[in-house]
Amino acid sequence: MNDEDFKSELRKLGGAPEEVLSNAEMFEFFGRIMRADFEVVEKGPFPAAIDPVQCPIYALMGDAEESAQRIGNWQQMTQAKAHTRLLPGNHFFINEHANTLAQTLMQPYGLPVVY
Repeated sequence: MNDEDFKSELRKLGGAPEEVLSNAEMFEFFGRIMRADFEVVEKGPFPAAIDPVQCPIYALMGDAEESAQRIGNWQQMTQAKAHTRLLPGNHFFINEHANTLAQTLMQPYGLPVVY
Protein backbone atom coordinates (compact mmCIF):
# COMPACT_ATOMS: atom_id res chain seq x y z
CA MET A 1 0.00 0.00 0.00
CA ASN A 2 1.39 3.41 -0.87
CA ASP A 3 2.01 5.99 1.85
CA GLU A 4 -1.17 8.01 1.25
CA ASP A 5 -3.41 4.92 1.39
CA PHE A 6 -1.58 3.73 4.49
CA LYS A 7 -2.06 7.13 6.16
CA SER A 8 -5.74 7.00 5.27
CA GLU A 9 -6.08 3.58 6.92
CA LEU A 10 -4.22 4.79 10.02
CA ARG A 11 -6.61 7.74 10.28
CA LYS A 12 -9.59 5.36 10.08
CA LEU A 13 -8.15 3.30 12.93
CA GLY A 14 -7.89 6.50 14.94
CA GLY A 15 -4.56 6.09 16.61
CA ALA A 16 -1.70 7.60 14.68
CA PRO A 17 -1.20 11.22 15.72
CA GLU A 18 -1.94 13.66 12.92
CA GLU A 19 1.43 15.32 13.62
CA VAL A 20 3.14 12.12 12.48
CA LEU A 21 0.91 11.59 9.46
CA SER A 22 1.21 15.13 8.15
CA ASN A 23 4.96 15.60 8.70
CA ALA A 24 7.04 13.91 5.99
CA GLU A 25 10.15 13.51 8.13
CA MET A 26 8.27 12.05 11.08
CA PHE A 27 6.26 9.73 8.85
CA GLU A 28 9.42 8.52 7.13
CA PHE A 29 10.71 7.36 10.52
CA PHE A 30 7.51 6.18 12.26
CA GLY A 31 5.79 4.90 9.12
CA ARG A 32 8.29 2.05 8.87
CA ILE A 33 7.64 1.09 12.48
CA MET A 34 3.88 1.15 12.00
CA ARG A 35 4.12 -0.90 8.80
CA ALA A 36 6.21 -3.51 10.64
CA ASP A 37 3.52 -3.74 13.32
CA PHE A 38 0.85 -4.46 10.71
CA GLU A 39 3.11 -6.92 8.91
CA VAL A 40 3.35 -9.06 12.03
CA VAL A 41 -0.44 -9.20 12.24
CA GLU A 42 -0.87 -9.95 8.52
CA LYS A 43 1.57 -12.86 8.53
CA GLY A 44 -0.67 -14.76 10.92
CA PRO A 45 0.06 -16.80 14.00
CA PHE A 46 3.54 -17.53 15.22
CA PRO A 47 4.85 -21.00 14.42
CA ALA A 48 4.37 -23.53 17.20
CA ALA A 49 8.12 -24.23 17.17
CA ILE A 50 9.00 -20.98 18.96
CA ASP A 51 10.42 -21.75 22.39
CA PRO A 52 8.71 -19.87 25.22
CA VAL A 53 10.78 -17.18 26.90
CA GLN A 54 11.90 -17.50 30.53
CA CYS A 55 10.65 -14.11 31.71
CA PRO A 56 7.25 -12.60 32.47
CA ILE A 57 5.22 -11.03 29.70
CA TYR A 58 3.05 -7.97 30.23
CA ALA A 59 0.46 -7.87 27.44
CA LEU A 60 -1.89 -4.91 27.14
CA MET A 61 -4.43 -4.61 24.39
CA GLY A 62 -7.37 -2.46 23.37
CA ASP A 63 -10.70 -4.12 24.12
CA ALA A 64 -12.08 -3.06 20.72
CA GLU A 65 -9.42 -5.01 18.81
CA GLU A 66 -10.63 -7.99 16.82
CA SER A 67 -8.39 -10.42 18.68
CA ALA A 68 -8.90 -8.98 22.19
CA GLN A 69 -10.61 -12.15 23.43
CA ARG A 70 -7.41 -14.08 22.64
CA ILE A 71 -5.07 -11.98 24.79
CA GLY A 72 -4.61 -14.99 27.08
CA ASN A 73 -2.67 -16.71 24.31
CA TRP A 74 0.39 -14.77 25.47
CA GLN A 75 0.76 -17.34 28.27
CA GLN A 76 1.91 -19.83 25.61
CA MET A 77 4.89 -17.59 24.84
CA THR A 78 6.46 -17.74 28.32
CA GLN A 79 7.28 -20.28 30.97
CA ALA A 80 6.83 -17.50 33.54
CA LYS A 81 3.63 -15.56 34.14
CA ALA A 82 1.85 -13.70 31.36
CA HIS A 83 0.09 -10.67 32.84
CA THR A 84 -2.73 -9.53 30.56
CA ARG A 85 -5.01 -6.54 30.64
CA LEU A 86 -7.58 -5.11 28.26
CA LEU A 87 -7.99 -1.36 28.21
CA PRO A 88 -10.73 0.64 26.50
CA GLY A 89 -9.83 1.40 22.90
CA ASN A 90 -8.66 0.03 19.60
CA HIS A 91 -5.22 -0.95 18.31
CA PHE A 92 -3.84 2.45 19.32
CA PHE A 93 -5.24 2.37 22.87
CA ILE A 94 -1.88 3.49 24.29
CA ASN A 95 -2.51 7.05 23.17
CA GLU A 96 -5.30 7.36 25.77
CA HIS A 97 -3.66 5.28 28.51
CA ALA A 98 -0.13 6.63 28.96
CA ASN A 99 -0.38 6.60 32.77
CA THR A 100 -1.58 3.00 32.89
CA LEU A 101 1.19 1.97 30.52
CA ALA A 102 3.80 3.72 32.67
CA GLN A 103 2.47 2.08 35.83
CA THR A 104 2.54 -1.35 34.18
CA LEU A 105 6.15 -0.89 33.09
CA MET A 106 7.39 0.51 36.39
CA GLN A 107 5.46 -1.61 38.90
CA PRO A 108 7.52 -4.85 38.65
CA TYR A 109 10.60 -2.85 39.60
CA GLY A 110 9.01 -0.98 42.47
CA LEU A 111 9.75 2.30 40.73
CA PRO A 112 7.50 5.32 41.27
CA VAL A 113 5.50 6.71 38.39
CA VAL A 114 5.81 10.47 38.11
CA TYR A 115 3.08 12.31 36.23
